[in-house]
Amino acid sequence: MALAAIDALQRAVLEHVDTGDVLLCTSPESAIATAASGIAYAVMPAVPRVDALGICAVPVDGLPKTTLGLRMRRGKRAPYIDTFFQLLSKSVGK
Repeated sequence: MALAAIDALQRAVLEHVDTGDVLLCTSPESAIATAASGIAYAVMPAVPRVDALGICAVPVDGLPKTTLGLRMRRGKRAPYIDTFFQLLSKSVGK
């Protein structure tokens, strides 16, 4: 799901929730930590292996697929980055 689609979904949810009940997180890590602590639930792209954190991921049918990007510093690419890409592709491509 592209960032715009996630934003649209979050806005649609906010239309039906009291704003006092909304907690906006600044990163996926803080959203996962908030959900894992039981404070709230998170509307975000699927994150592999969140079940290890005690989070139950509930897929929402009918939404576009998630777009995944990886950012890194410019310059010569270390050889292990290609291995990382291959492992990531196998992990998320399931």
